[in-house]
Order: sequence, then structure tokens, then C-alpha cells
Amino acid sequence: MVADRLAYAAPSVTPPSRVRVRLLSSLSKSASESRAGSWGWMAAAAMLIVSLGLGWYAVSLRDRIRALEQQVADALRTTEAARVRLAVLTAPDLTDVALAGQAPAPRASGRALWSRSQGLVFAASALPPLPAGRTYQLWYLTANAPVSAGVFEPEPDGRAIGFFATPELATAPTGFAVSLEPEGGVPAPTGAIYLAGQQ
Repeated sequence: MVADRLAYAAPSVTPPSRVRVRLLSSLSKSASESRAGSWGWMAAAAMLIVSLGLGWYAVSLRDRIRALEQQVADALRTTEAARVRLAVLTAPDLTDVALAGQAPAPRASGRALWSRSQGLVFAASALPPLPAGRTYQLWYLTANAPVSAGVFEPEPDGRAIGFFATPELATAPTGFAVSLEPEGGVPAPTGAIYLAGQQ
């Protein structure tokens, strides 16, 4: 066919060498730019992954630091409580008073280890669970009137232990008692007595 022959009718022409060099240079440049673009995208993706990883690590590290700080604070409180109790237990003016369960809690028992100079360590067991809006209050029994040592809540198993600073007392206490009072405590006993003991 005529159309087929036309393709061979034109004479073949060899392009100048500078055209060939320019074409090859252009192709090489395009390939380099394509590779550079690909590397740039990969570098950006890598930076994003590293940034996300560092962010997660920073959050994890912050949480671990907070947990460690809490553990240190708890350990310091425990150490301080042990130091205070030891100071009371080794005080030369220590008085040890046993408290017996009263009618509302006959199986309950307690001990008051009191030092006028160091304070009071109180421990109890088998106390009934607290009703809503109520608390246990510990009292110094004196010749004049009961003086509040403070309030406390027992553990679910009925055990309780705590330290109380010695208030201003005109005379040494003759004993100790625990009553059930409104939450927050009261200036003078109003509720049933759960534990009591005399020196």
C-alpha cells in the first residue's frame, strides 16, 4: 500500500551528535529528578515515623516517671509513719492501754500507745463497717471531759492503725475510748461507745 511505502520513502538521517548528547542528558536528568523525588518522599515518611515513635516514647516515659514519683512519695510516707511510730514506742514516757469491745462490737479490741512527748499510736481490730455518713472518733478520757484525738476509718476487714498528735491536755488521760460519730467528728462524744479502756 502507498501508506506503507511512505514510511520507507523518506531518506534516513543521522542526527548531529550534539542532539544525541542533549537527549541523553535530558533523559538522565529526568531519571535523577525522579529518584530524588522518591528519596525525598521516603525521607519525609521516615521522619514522620520517627516523630511518632519519639512522641509515643515521651508519653510513655512521662507516665513511668509519674508512677515512680508516686512510688517514692508512698515510700516516704510509709517511712515517716514508721519513724513516728518507733518514736512513740521507744519513748520513755510510753503508756500502753488496752481497749475492750463494748456492746455494739463485743468482739472488737484495740490498743492505745501514748506518749505525751511523742504522740499516740492507736490500733484496733474487728470494728464493724461504718454506716454512711459516720466515722469512728478516738477520745482521750480525762478527769474533766473527753478530748478528741481524731477520727479514723477502719479497713474493710475491721482493722485500723493510725498516729495522732497529742492535744493540749490539762491532766494525763485516765483512759481512751472510740465512739461512732457524724462524719468529720464532733467536739464531744454523742454516739455509741465501741471501744473503751482505762489505765
